[in-house]
Amino acid sequence: MSLKTGIIIQARTNSSRFPNKILTPFYNNLSVLEFLIKRIESITNDTVVIATTNKKEDEPIIEIAKKLDIKYFKGSEENVLKRFIDCAKKFKFSRIIRVCSDNPFLDLEDLMILSNQNSSHDYICFSRDRQPTITSHLGFWAEKVSLNALIKIQESTKKITYLEHVTNYIYNHPNKFEIKKIEIPDEFKRDNIRLTLDTKEDLIILNDIISNIDKTGFDFTKYDILNHIKKNPTYFEKMTDNIKKNEK
Repeated sequence: MSLKTGIIIQARTNSSRFPNKILTPFYNNLSVLEFLIKRIESITNDTVVIATTNKKEDEPIIEIAKKLDIKYFKGSEENVLKRFIDCAKKFKFSRIIRVCSDNPFLDLEDLMILSNQNSSHDYICFSRDRQPTITSHLGFWAEKVSLNALIKIQESTKKITYLEHVTNYIYNHPNKFEIKKIEIPDEFKRDNIRLTLDTKEDLIILNDIISNIDKTGFDFTKYDILNHIKKNPTYFEKMTDNIKKNEK
C-alpha cells in the first residue's frame, strides 16, 4: 500500500502578541495566509489542508479555505497534536508535512525536498547545527513526520508543551524515533534573521521585503530573500531588535 503524504498548514487567529496576524493584508491584495497557500499550491500536487480550531473566531480561516478551494479541518485549539492526528486520519495521510501559517517566506524548493523524502524515518527536518529549524525564528522551513510517530507521542505523554508543539517530543526524545536531519547551508546559520511573523513589527519588515525584493509574485527562494537583506543591512538591525524583544 502506498504511503500518502499531505501538507497540513497549522492556523488559528488567537495569537496573544498579534491577533489575526495571518489574516492581515500582505501582498497583492492577499492576506498572509492566502499568500502562503498560493505559494505552496504553485509547486506541489500533494493534498493541502488547513488545520484550524473549532472556535467561532477561526471561521474566517475556513472562509479562506473555501474561497481558495482548499480542504480544511477543525479540531482542538489547545491539543494541537490531536488536531494533527485527527486531520491526518480524516484525509488518510500516513506522512505529514507540517507548515506553520506564520512563515510566509517558506522555501518552496526545500518543501519539495521534504515531499520527495520517501524514507521510513519517523521525522525529517532541516537543522541548524543538528537543531531543528522549526525551533528558530528563521521562517524558511517546514518539517515532515509520520502519523505513527504522532500517535506514539499521544500514547507517551500528556505534558501540555508536547500537545501544543506537536513534534517537540520527538527531538527531545531522539532515542525513541528514527530521525533524519538535513543541515541548512552555512550562510543561513545566522542569529540576526527573523522571518517568522509574531508581531506587528515583524509584519512591517516582511511587508517591506516582499514589496522590494527583485523577484515578483511567488517566484523567489530563500537565497533571493537573504541576498536582498544583505543589500539592506538595516534589516538585520531591526530583526535583531525584534529577536531580543521576543525571546521566550
